[in-house]
Amino acid sequence: MGPFTEADAIVLDKIVLNDENPHASPELLRPVSTALADIPAVALTKDEAVSLLHGQAISLVDLMDRLPQIDDEDAPVRAMEGGRVLGLCRREDGFLRPVRIL
Repeated sequence: MGPFTEADAIVLDKIVLNDENPHASPELLRPVSTALADIPAVALTKDEAVSLLHGQAISLVDLMDRLPQIDDEDAPVRAMEGGRVLGLCRREDGFLRPVRIL
């Protein structure tokens, strides 16, 4: 379910490659952020984003004023740099640790 409805569906003929359709159109794709919109986000600086993209954890102390307020401490957090989704993280042992990087 999530944010997608039947109205968002694409006819298979539009994405199957054939003589009339040699390339799938990028306009058919939704941004990753659409599928992850219900996951709380934390904004990262450029330096923090680089660290996270290299698999490094970020101290929660550095993120205190930017962390979303959520009840479930084990819930995933969507890491963002500007409008770009970097991946999903978890808060663990005083750090924001990458779980899935995009």
